[in-house]
Amino acid sequence: MTDLAELQQQFMHVLQGGESRQLSQLVMDQGNIDCQSRIDIYRHAYQQRLKISIETDHEILGLYLGDELFDKMVAGYIASYPSQQTSLRYFAEQLPRFLYEQEPFNQYPVISELARFERLLLTAFDAPDSEVTGAGVLNEIDYQDWPGLQFRLHPSVQCFKGQWNSVAIWQALKQKQTPPLPFNQNNAWLIWRNKERLTEFMSLDNWQLIMLQSIISGQNYAAICENLAGELSVAHVSATSLQCLVNWLQSGIISQVVIDKI
Repeated sequence: MTDLAELQQQFMHVLQGGESRQLSQLVMDQGNIDCQSRIDIYRHAYQQRLKISIETDHEILGLYLGDELFDKMVAGYIASYPSQQTSLRYFAEQLPRFLYEQEPFNQYPVISELARFERLLLTAFDAPDSEVTGAGVLNEIDYQDWPGLQFRLHPSVQCFKGQWNSVAIWQALKQKQTPPLPFNQNNAWLIWRNKERLTEFMSLDNWQLIMLQSIISGQNYAAICENLAGELSVAHVSATSLQCLVNWLQSGIISQVVIDKI
């Protein structure tokens, strides 16, 4: 009798396109369906389930590629990155890497970037819940404590940095419009899940990106202002950064404001 764990491994091997003579001997013919046909039915169903998972996670990417290229991508990805987890949530996690490395997709870097943007949208949507604090909390802070303020971002917050107009392409396709032609465009976007549990994103100016990265790295408000001094005039650093913090607090991007005495 074949050990159950070994049998399961053989079955998975066959589902992923391999062959197993031992498994074939254990599968019986039934009616007009022979052994190989029954195995092929399971294999096809498994491949289709993986395809549907990618289609669900990357609807806009599928629209951009079209049916033929999308099917080619799916077949190549399934062969290169077999599913390793019981949940399909993370099955396509390596899809941006696959598109960046594999022909013919690597000839068009915007495709990989578009896939990466969609995965960050998924990450933001699936992030853990957390309490958020409103902008009113800033009124309760003594001015002497401001230099030591630290800001904890909501778990859903993601930072997307691109080199192509992939977000503009995504937006056009989402609105059922003809997407623009791809072109080089250094850009940065803040992605998060709002208080209504809807995923949002906004473009970031370079100074906003510096501010976000400073918060992510755990720097206090004094250090943040120092970092911004290279991008904004000294006279405007305080007012500009404060308004940005208010906007982020109102949008549910910041979960907590911590006072670190310095």
